[in-house]
Formats: sequence, structure tokens, C-alpha cells
Amino acid sequence: MTDTNKLLKIGLIAMSKSMENGFWLHGHVGAEILTNTFFIQDLEIDEKTKNAILNRITHIINSKRAYISDELLAQKSKNADISAIEFELENNINKLSTAGHGVIFGTLILKALQKLNNCLPKEVADGLTKLLQNTQQDYAERYYGFYDYQNREIDISNLPNFETLDEVAKYCMNHQEYYESQEIDGKFYHFHGKQIHLITHSNALVILNEIGYSNLAYKGLPELSKQIILGSITPPNAKPYQTKNIFNPLNASFWERNVTDEHHNKLAYAVIYLLKRYPDLDQETILQQVSGHWELMR
Repeated sequence: MTDTNKLLKIGLIAMSKSMENGFWLHGHVGAEILTNTFFIQDLEIDEKTKNAILNRITHIINSKRAYISDELLAQKSKNADISAIEFELENNINKLSTAGHGVIFGTLILKALQKLNNCLPKEVADGLTKLLQNTQQDYAERYYGFYDYQNREIDISNLPNFETLDEVAKYCMNHQEYYESQEIDGKFYHFHGKQIHLITHSNALVILNEIGYSNLAYKGLPELSKQIILGSITPPNAKPYQTKNIFNPLNASFWERNVTDEHHNKLAYAVIYLLKRYPDLDQETILQQVSGHWELMR
């Protein structure tokens, strides 16, 4: 039997080494290990799919050795002080940055820690704190047409007045019109990536509420609403992307795709998690809408 809690510790170690390997973006390596493991732990899947996911996790561990520490993994973990992690997560929640990655990463970290009874080497906890500090630093031109988006007013009056996290999560799942990423006037914009992170950010807030951080989760509604507006920007002379294939993360073949983009499987966890949570969502329609994201990933 696979020790999935050991995989969670490996994922946290990998995230804690993000800054040693570059900057916050490298947090995706460990984050994918966590979401893949949560997929096995939290969702009902068949044995073939489970084995395909485990093979994917093994591939990540073997191919990303710079993020893995056998010494830290073998180290006896003590009850960690996670107050600094919680503090930096709240800072990310209070001000939109890096497409919500600080909220997404921070929530995955706290969920994993809860499953591990907050037992973690101090060095790992410190590395995770640094990661969440770094996600608060963003570049001004992330969103096309909104220079310096963090320091300007974002009009959200056209959005519903979201009162619950369920409402905003369903909205993000149901509103998935997106465009291929492209260069405009010498700058590259990840248009479809912005829509991906509406799903994963809203999912993070739902999870945060579920694991006992209700006050923190609801503080995230205003900034997520801004992100919905920013993530829905239409590039000039473009047509929404139409997928040619439908993918289903509940099938083993999904996990056997030769894709290196960690968002591929992080999105899979968020989508299936929310579909299971909200049976009133039309699974066939949702999978058709989001499959373009998976199709565009390499």
C-alpha cells in the first residue's frame, strides 16, 4: 500500500525548495505532487487511474531531484509553528498577486499540513514561508490592458454580488471562455492561463473554508472578483478557443498524457473536486469547456 502521507511530505519539501531553484513559479513542482496525492486521497477513482497518478508522481520525483531532499524526508518531523505560513497566506488573500498563486499554494500547504498533523521540519516550514512571501511580488503588466493592476481600481460592478464561496466557485466553473496565449505589442500574455487560475483560486478558497479557515477564505472574495474581471480580458481580433478533444481526469489515459506543464494536473484536481462537491453542475458541459486548457498544455 502506498504511503500517501509520505508523498504529501515530499510535495511540501519540494515547495519549500522553490526559492533555491529560482522563484515562486517553481512552487508548481511540489504543488502538483500535493494535488495528485489529494486526487488519490479525496476522490473516488478506480485502481487503474490511481496507478497512473502514482506513476506520474514517481516521474516528478525522479525527474526533479533538485526539489527533493532525502535527508529532510528521513528527518523526524515535529509539530511545526505554522503561524508565519498562515500570516503570509493572509497577505496573499488581502491583495491579488501572481494570479492567486499565493492563495492556491498556501491553501494546498495548509491542507497537507492538516493531514500530517502539522508535523514538519522547521527548515521546510521556513522554505514554505519564503515561497508565500515571494508570490506577493508581481509584474505590472500581467493582464493585457491593465497596466499596474495592483494599484488601480478594478470595476467589479458587472459581476454578481457573491455572498458565498460556492457561488463564486460555480461561476468560475461555468464561465470558461478563453483565448490562446499570445504576444501583443512585444509582450506575451497567458490568456487561457488566467482562466485556469480562476478555477484553481476559487477552489482554494472553498478548500480553505472546508479545513477550518472560514474567516480567511471569505476575505478572499473581493480579490478573486477582481481577478475574474482581469482574467476575462479579450485580446484584439481573437476568437475563443474551441477544443477538439474532451478529456476526463477520472480516466487513467488522462494521467498518461506526455505533458510537462504542472498546471495540467493541478487543474484536474480542482475541476473534479468542484464537480464532486456541486452535483448540480453539468459534468459533461464543464469538461468540454475546460478541456481546451488541457489541450493547449504541453
